[in-house]
Order: sequence, then C-alpha cells, then structure tokens
Amino acid sequence: MNVINMKRDVTLKIREYFIQNNIKFNANTFEDYICEWMDICDKRVIAKKRKVIFSKELQRKIDNNEINDETKQLINVFKLKFENGDNIMPYLSTNIKNATTIDYLLTMWRIHHLHLTNKLKDDMSERSDKYILFTIHDDNVYFLDQTKHLAKSEFASRYLLELLDNNNWLHFVSIFKSPQILSVEYEITSDDELYRIWKSNLNHSVYKIGDSFYTNINGLTFAGTSLQNQLCICDLNKAIFRVSQLEQISYSRSEIDGEKMRLSIYYFYKNEEHEW
Repeated sequence: MNVINMKRDVTLKIREYFIQNNIKFNANTFEDYICEWMDICDKRVIAKKRKVIFSKELQRKIDNNEINDETKQLINVFKLKFENGDNIMPYLSTNIKNATTIDYLLTMWRIHHLHLTNKLKDDMSERSDKYILFTIHDDNVYFLDQTKHLAKSEFASRYLLELLDNNNWLHFVSIFKSPQILSVEYEITSDDELYRIWKSNLNHSVYKIGDSFYTNINGLTFAGTSLQNQLCICDLNKAIFRVSQLEQISYSRSEIDGEKMRLSIYYFYKNEEHEW
C-alpha cells in the first residue's frame, strides 16, 4: 500500500473540512492533522437521540427552587433537544471551531458545557452567563449541574469530582477508584493549584475524594494535546505500517462524514474495496 499517497489524501481531506467549516487549525504533518481532527471530534456532540439523566444535585436545586423558572425552562428545552436528537452544537463552547485551543475541563474530566440560551447568532448561539455542565456515556447524557459562566480555575473545581462520585458517575469520565493507593506524598488542596498544573500541560493523576483515592487516565502531553489521542495516533501509525507490509493491498480513498464526525479510509484487498 502506498502510505505516502494515503497520508497525503487524508491530510487534504481534513484540511478541506477545516476550511469549509471555518475551523482554526495549525497542523502541518499527517499526525498533526489527525490530532487536531480528534480534538474537534472530542469537542463536538453528534446529533442523535439520547436519554437525559439529572444529577441528584441538579434535581435538588430544581426541586428547592434554587433555580429560577426561566432557567428551569431552558434546562428542559435542552433536555428535549437531546432526547429528540436535535443539533446542540451551536450552544457549545466556541472551542468547537478551534483545533488549536485546549478545553481543559473536557480533556481532563470529559465534561462539556453548553450555554443556556435560545438565541442564535449566525451558526453559534449568543454566549450566555449560564451553563449546563454535562457528560456523555453511550447513549445517555448526564446533566451534572447548572452554573454561572465559569472562568479559569472554576473549570477545575474539585466539587465536580465529588458530584460525579456522589452519583456513581466517575467511571463515565474515565476516573476509577484505586483501593491499592492508601496515601500520596503531595496532595493538591485548591482549585487554583490544579488549574495552574493544567495550564502548564502537566498531569495530576490521583485525586482524593472523601476517604478514597481515584486515578484519572485522561491527560495532556507536554505539547498541550490529549494524551489519549496521542496514544491513538501511535496505534494508528503502527497499524498503517503493518498493513503497508501486506501484499495485494492498495489504498483507495478517504472520506469525512461531517454529521457523524467520522473519518473513513478505504483500501482494496484482492480487488475488493474495504473500509478501515
């Protein structure tokens, strides 16, 4: 298989998609383009019907009228949008249009935020001072909390980990209980400190929640990219090398499905086309 042609074609397809969709990018190599493509895929939410589940904390706020009626109505509007499979992309962070920025809350804890508003401006909603924080696992959306507009270290609030733990949702964001860990030499005690670590592209992998320790398998590289995505790129290059050594295999084409955020690579094997 001609690996050079395949990588060049995939690179051009991703570049074309970025330009057509006004996505800011900074890629040069094949690996760069794959990394930034995966970053945009992580930041976006595919439109499909999903079940919405409220956290105990959010439901308590609603029941106790700690949230005003207008905000309650907007929360229900977005609940219905998810359940109906509507496009919620315009209400997400503007990071969905930028492959060069880090969404720390999403990268480190797999938590999205959307703006609680019904007002659209061009292809994005007007920015709101109210958020819904949520995470997605399989076909379920978990509404964690309704908050004000967050800034800096507020995106690294350890309260969110406690909330996830209280609802037994930590494993949905790839944070797992580690009973073998009994103590740590250094413990982060403030959200500001944790945020500074993130901003330095460093990882803090062990959290103490209550009396237990938990391990986070998400992380950043020193270059400020998702550690998980970089590992996937390493696996991809290994797979490409193995396939390139096989006889009777030739590259066919590549395609991008923007609605499903799917990159497909096709090859010929014994004169039949297959999808990779």
